[in-house]
Amino acid sequence: MSRSILDYWKLARRAALYLVLRPVIEIFRRLPPRVSTGLGGLVGSLAGRLFPHEARRGRENIARAFPEMPPVDRDRILQAHFRQLGRSVAEYLAYTGREPSAASSRVRFSGLEEVRQAVARGKGVVVLTGHFGNWEMAAAAFAREVPATAVVARELYDINLSRFVDRMRSRFGITTFDNRDSIGIYRHLRKGGVIFTLVDQESRKV
Repeated sequence: MSRSILDYWKLARRAALYLVLRPVIEIFRRLPPRVSTGLGGLVGSLAGRLFPHEARRGRENIARAFPEMPPVDRDRILQAHFRQLGRSVAEYLAYTGREPSAASSRVRFSGLEEVRQAVARGKGVVVLTGHFGNWEMAAAAFAREVPATAVVARELYDINLSRFVDRMRSRFGITTFDNRDSIGIYRHLRKGGVIFTLVDQESRKV
């Protein structure tokens, strides 16, 4: 199917946004983690104004989940979400600019021994989590503890940004599988690998 002018416009706009974001990302990667995280929270608190479409969608989702909640309280939840998301992204970026082992100091796990034992027996393991806290940091720290860890993720809105995120994950020894790559995921598990995935990804794209 041929692309429309609108499709090309979207691609160009996304590529331009990546070019703008790239130097900002590098700044966060070079800042001390504490400074980067604090600045990320500040940027996140402005996300509702910078991305009105996402803010509107967030309000709609919160309203579905809590129809009885006053709008002012919904906005408070949304604002806290954006702020924490900014902190999480900034923290992760800061640690991608450091030795991979540094990320392990920020995460605690329970049940690692059971995973190690399963892997030692050649069994594949699926680790389920959700969009809670800093899931990228959790995956990075987990991969330091358990080799052959891979994550399942869907492609981001811009191919350049997706490739960048994949490169950052690979710094921690993580392989990324597209969430439509069922065969690749199956083969990884058959080899005794570990799949680290977010259970609340959009299921219609899996």
